[in-house]
Amino acid sequence: AYDDVGLAWNKNRFATKEAEFVISLAEKNTTFDTFKASLVKNGAEFTDSLISNLLRLIQTMRPPAKPSTSKDPVVKPKTEKEKLKELFPVLCQPDNPSVRTMLDEDDVKVAVDVLKELEALMPSAAGQEKHRDSEHRDKAKKKKRSRSRERDRDRERERERDRDHKRRHRSRSRSRSRTRDRNKGKSRYRSRSRSQSPPRDRKDRDKYGERNLDRWRDKHVDRPPPEEPAIGDIYNGKVTSIMQFGCFVQLEGLRRSTLLLLRREGRVANVADVVSKGQRVKVKVLSFTGTKTSLSMKDVDQETGEDLNPNRRRNLVGETNEETSMRNPDRPTHLSLVSAPEVEDDSLERKRLTRISDPEKKSSQTLMKRLAFCLKWMMKKAVHDNQILIVIGETGSGKTTQITQYLAEAGYTSRGKIGCTQPRRVAAMSVAKRVSEEFGCCLGQEVGYTIRFEDCTSPETVIKYMTDGMLLRECLIDPDLTQYAIIMLDEAHERTIHTDVLFGLLKKTVQKRQDMKLIVTSATLDAVKFSQYFYEAPIFTIPGRTYPVEILYTKEPETDYLDASLITVVIATNIAETSLTIDGIYYVVDPGFVKQKVYNSKTGIDQLVVTPISQAQAKQRAGRAGRTGPGKCYRLYTERAYRDEMLTTNVPEIQRTNLASTVLSLKAMGINDLLSFDFMDAPPMETLITAMEQLYTLGALDDEGLLTRLGRRMAEFPLEPMLCKMLIMSVHLGCSEEMLTIVSMLSVQNVFYRPKDKQALADQKKAKFHQTEGDHLTLLAVYNSWKNNKFSNPWCYENFIQARSLRRAQDIRKQMLGIMDRHKLDVVSCGKSTVRVQKAICSGFFRNAAKKDPQEGYRTLIDQQVVYIHPSSALFNRQPEWVVYHELVLTTKEYMREVTTIDPRWLVEFAPAFFKVSDPTKLSKQKKQQRLEPLYNRYEEPNAWRISRAFRRR
Repeated sequence: AYDDVGLAWNKNRFATKEAEFVISLAEKNTTFDTFKASLVKNGAEFTDSLISNLLRLIQTMRPPAKPSTSKDPVVKPKTEKEKLKELFPVLCQPDNPSVRTMLDEDDVKVAVDVLKELEALMPSAAGQEKHRDSEHRDKAKKKKRSRSRERDRDRERERERDRDHKRRHRSRSRSRSRTRDRNKGKSRYRSRSRSQSPPRDRKDRDKYGERNLDRWRDKHVDRPPPEEPAIGDIYNGKVTSIMQFGCFVQLEGLRRSTLLLLRREGRVANVADVVSKGQRVKVKVLSFTGTKTSLSMKDVDQETGEDLNPNRRRNLVGETNEETSMRNPDRPTHLSLVSAPEVEDDSLERKRLTRISDPEKKSSQTLMKRLAFCLKWMMKKAVHDNQILIVIGETGSGKTTQITQYLAEAGYTSRGKIGCTQPRRVAAMSVAKRVSEEFGCCLGQEVGYTIRFEDCTSPETVIKYMTDGMLLRECLIDPDLTQYAIIMLDEAHERTIHTDVLFGLLKKTVQKRQDMKLIVTSATLDAVKFSQYFYEAPIFTIPGRTYPVEILYTKEPETDYLDASLITVVIATNIAETSLTIDGIYYVVDPGFVKQKVYNSKTGIDQLVVTPISQAQAKQRAGRAGRTGPGKCYRLYTERAYRDEMLTTNVPEIQRTNLASTVLSLKAMGINDLLSFDFMDAPPMETLITAMEQLYTLGALDDEGLLTRLGRRMAEFPLEPMLCKMLIMSVHLGCSEEMLTIVSMLSVQNVFYRPKDKQALADQKKAKFHQTEGDHLTLLAVYNSWKNNKFSNPWCYENFIQARSLRRAQDIRKQMLGIMDRHKLDVVSCGKSTVRVQKAICSGFFRNAAKKDPQEGYRTLIDQQVVYIHPSSALFNRQPEWVVYHELVLTTKEYMREVTTIDPRWLVEFAPAFFKVSDPTKLSKQKKQQRLEPLYNRYEEPNAWRISRAFRRR
């Protein structure tokens, strides 16, 4: 029949029959034109009448399906995350946006009152300037104003005692009236300050010239300070040290700290008769001759700062040619320390030795040679045009030290602070010190840093360096980070656990605050991943090093790394890989390994494991040799190992460490849906479950996985959750005084030291502090003895104790004491009742309980792992039955550090969710799994007693 109508089908086109295929076309094309077009497209040759009849019959015989009356949506296959949410509902509780702050209402009220008092004592910037100007004019009408405001403030403090009350009141009222009538004051200021030349009349000069001169100076002070001193200019300085031939003066008013030598002249026999250490002086720069600088004090009025010999200045400027008038940024302040020996000019040895002349020299020439300086204006424009910016540049390009200063110059500090995070404490401190020198201020003023248990900032701080953990704690108090205008996440490629959490938090913050800028810097070329995570943010690339580095591999893996690294001068951990930049490095020896903290979710133990580095880390290490010139990198592994055995990038810390502290912080910020949190790389599910279980057993979470009152209080302390629980429980047990000291001592490392030539004496001195209860009370005895000896450093030296560690523990104790006072937690001493201290330790570290094993060492109660007491412990020779430890250290064996004896009944008392009393008439699951080993003769094989074996031997 189909042949009669002339239908020519392209067989085997579809797996359906021809009739079913026509019906399917009619269902898809309900109109005549579309149905005909589809038939013609598939090779059918039908007449129009046949096509219309077919379409009518099909639509009549197969009416359209009725719409479904059910309102249920179409069932879609579940995603992996949805399946996990069904399996673990505790991990996906809805977030609590009402938890915006960790402060109580009383704390907020107290803080507001204190801020109001501070605002009353500290007027605004403009008012402060006007107040200072008003007081200065009342004090010195007939004197010329000093060029240095610092000098004026010093003199003002000295004379304030003798100032009349009425005069003070008149100055204050005048300052207040100007502050209130701001518009009127501005109009007067504009009308009087347009003329920059002082009036000729003496009376008018006293009235207007002083003010115009002040405004003129203020106008120029706002400009960026110069890098180096200029010939003929007068600078304020401070005498830092006195020599026989002169004194060293530290100049002020420059962008970076400058120390110059002021030589004695004329009839001055003793320099100490003229100046003293710490004295404020005014000096004039006369000339630059080669590597020497000529300064003068006699040409400057030390009271007013007036140039007593202006003709000499004009002559200096006129006689100085272009070459000598240029500021020489590489000019040393004195002769070189060491001269380079005679070697080939173009060799690496020559370049390396010439750096020895002044290794600490930080010149503006090296500053200007940094690649970040060349891209200064492009960087400012990129930050201005984008809210989120990804900056890629190798370590040493200047991104850490220079970008913050460029943004401060651009005026971003008027809206808030510029915060820059570092993954390490040492990096935050060293970078802040370097930037403060370049910025021209003391560390802690305009530039400061904040690390755990140490805050070196002030209300004047505008550039703040901090560890990423400190910024995370600031997010607990202020989730929107309202005091910051720009946040810079530096060294983001290291992917620490705090940095990964900040990624997710700051993504939400930038959506709420459109005025906030976020800069993410990385030293590796994984920018695409960062850009995709941060809403396809643009990438700003700082070009890499311009000097080649020769890579040399060993033919076989190196076994003795000590001998292979004897040529190196600087021996450093992986902190020199990215965080710190050491100048003058031309040779790098890379062993190819790194120590990483790895967490085992099954055993719940953190371990430091030596693991191979990644390819990205290997490139970073090689880059240390190519910053200042061509270099060489000796890799103590084969090229095949680099290519086949190393990962491309290192594993993020969030995927290999314990997340108990992180989960506690997220819960405190109201983030309960951990599965939906926007991690760049999600942590393993086992690690999240283990962290939730740990917090639940500590009492920080309830049955639904929500934060308890105890957990919220634990989140206030910058400590591990177990230490927080131990400290809080000590308040109820009446031993918080002792526990504060113990926690502080546990937060520092290396309290004792053993010199190689005096090991026996050091062990003997340490044994005097040993306590029968364990190491925790030994640390308490050390601190109390140091306190009884009035915190003496000689006492520490006599007993082989690190005085620096004890002072740091003292600072930590003060901060912990402040937190306890803020939360109204009583600080009570238990006296000689040390059992209370042992109970408090057990309440926090019950998971780290171990029982003595009859065969060898101890066995942990969690996983029956064999562990041993460390030889340095006070309990090493006592071997008690039950102990708890602070941490495990893997060396030749698994050693327990900081061990304390306990009563096993305390485990059930303080951890009922983790331990329970077993039934003596039944075998536990652990006992059932154990295999009974029969007794045998130790002089024979273990199976020698078996009859079957003996029969076989016959």
